[in-house]
Amino acid sequence: MLKTLIGWDSPFVILILLLAFFGVLALIVWAIRKFVPGVDPDRKEKIDPDVALEEELDRVLVPFDENKHGATTPSEPPVEESDEHNEHTEQ
Repeated sequence: MLKTLIGWDSPFVILILLLAFFGVLALIVWAIRKFVPGVDPDRKEKIDPDVALEEELDRVLVPFDENKHGATTPSEPPVEESDEHNEHTEQ
């Protein structure tokens, strides 16, 4: 068998491989944040919480039209519906 100079099951080799792996991963993340626009979380524009809340409420809430849903305004008397069943039972 061919013997190698590096024992791949040695704890020091495993430690060095893990450090190299995470080092390469950190370099990839740094390169993406540096060269890809819009990924940098340290952007210079700050978000105003009041404006963000207002935009989110405008996005989520739906305008409610009271007249469309059968409600009456205070100037109008309530509409009474005639019930034919009650008219027939009173006779």
